[in-house]
This record gives sequence, C-alpha cells and structure tokens, in this order.
Amino acid sequence: MFTQMSTDPLREHAAGTETEPLHKPARRARALAGVAEAGNKAAQIETEIKRLMVEVGSRRPSKRTPRPALDRRRREALSREFGTRVTEHSRWLPKADLALVNWVYRAKRPLSELEATGVGSRWVLQRRLNRIVARVLSPAYRHVASLLAMKPDAPEWPPALPLADQAGEALAIARGIFIHGATTREVCAATGCTRWRVTRVREAFEQRAQALAS
Repeated sequence: MFTQMSTDPLREHAAGTETEPLHKPARRARALAGVAEAGNKAAQIETEIKRLMVEVGSRRPSKRTPRPALDRRRREALSREFGTRVTEHSRWLPKADLALVNWVYRAKRPLSELEATGVGSRWVLQRRLNRIVARVLSPAYRHVASLLAMKPDAPEWPPALPLADQAGEALAIARGIFIHGATTREVCAATGCTRWRVTRVREAFEQRAQALAS
C-alpha cells in the first residue's frame, strides 16, 4: 500500500526541465516501426497464453510423487511470497508482459508449454520473464506505479500527443521507461522529446525512488 504525499511529486520531476524540439520525421518513423514490430510479437505471446489458460482450466491435476512435507511447505511458502511480490503491482504492465507473469506466478504453469506453441524457445521466454520481474521489483517501477494509481487522468503508453503539461509529459516518459521497459529511442519517438529530456526525467525518477525506498 502506498502513502499519498501532500505535494504533487510529478511537479518535482518536471521542475527545471523543458521540452526540446521533435526528432526528425524519418528517425521517428523508424523508431515507431520498431515499437510496432515488438508489439506484434508481444500480442502473439499474449494470444497463446490466453489459449493455453483455457486449456489448462479443463485439465485434471497431474499426479506427482510427493516429497517430504516440510520441504514442500517451505518451498511453497517461499514461492508464494515471491509470487505475491511480483504480482502485487503487475496490473500496470503491458498486456503481453502481464499475461506472461500471470501464466507463471498465478496459474503456476511451466514455460515449456508456451515453447510448444512456437511463440519462442524456453530460454527466450525465461529471459523475457526475468527482465519483467526485475523491472517490477525495482524501486522506480513501484514509485511510478504509485503515481499512476494517484492520477486518474494519467497518460497512457504510448501517450496521445500533445501532452497537457510538463508534469504529464514526465509521467508519460517514466511510464514508458520503468513500466513498459521501453528504450530511450522508443520513448523519444513516442513522446517527441529529445534524448536529453528523457535522460533528465529518468534520472529524476530514479533518484526520487531511491530516496523513498531508503
């Protein structure tokens, strides 16, 4: 549960920074094309996970050889604790990432079943899952998630341009970096901001998140 601050933390991040001119149209178009391609792959993974979730619901539980009860309870307790930490704020993730997290940590299904559908090899899916988990557990992700929860009019990702003000622009940039895991180039293309502006906002949010976590 997050503690609501008396002042608007977005204005602290936006203070002292200004929006600079847009990137050249050709560069923006190339970056947006890369974002679209990644989105298509993510949509494919999401579709396969949804289909498999339906299949899993109709299966009977598998019969496995039981291990010592104490060890099993300990492993299950640790697994539940870690899974709770991962899924606590996972609702802010993009749909494909959320589907992968739910598949592993809510449905308790192996990645090998996804591999069998052809969406990717197990090690590729595991690497993607590791990156998502590291992102969700980071102080910056939780800080941005708390700001999104307090802002009913928070900008979506990618945001609709033009953004209303610098505070909204800063939150949109932070959402792209820390929630969606977008690269600096992708954020620049989606928001129309320069690399300098994106870097300044990222550093401001990281510093604020570390200060709140300490």
